[in-house]
Amino acid sequence: PFAGRMHAAVHKDLVFIVAEGDSLVCYNPLLDSFTRLCLPEAWSSAPSLWKIASCNGSIYVFRDRYKKGDANTYKLDPATSAVTVTRGIKVLLTNLQFVLA
Repeated sequence: PFAGRMHAAVHKDLVFIVAEGDSLVCYNPLLDSFTRLCLPEAWSSAPSLWKIASCNGSIYVFRDRYKKGDANTYKLDPATSAVTVTRGIKVLLTNLQFVLA
């Protein structure tokens, strides 16, 4: 569903794939289906390769290198679709939601 450099992580029976720009896709191999998720605007404000990891029941989307003021890490709870934004050592709870596109 998208091209360019990408990074993926597996969470339970789902594969989350993040690519350059604002593409985040969830692939369900059991149904052989893709769902594109809308990303918060901040993700695409500075084009860069985001990376993704699954840990302790959550999905983490992050950049290796980030500029001061950028959001460093987004934590997605797949059960609730709630996103926690982490900037350095401060944690800001937001109302950002992943929305099915």
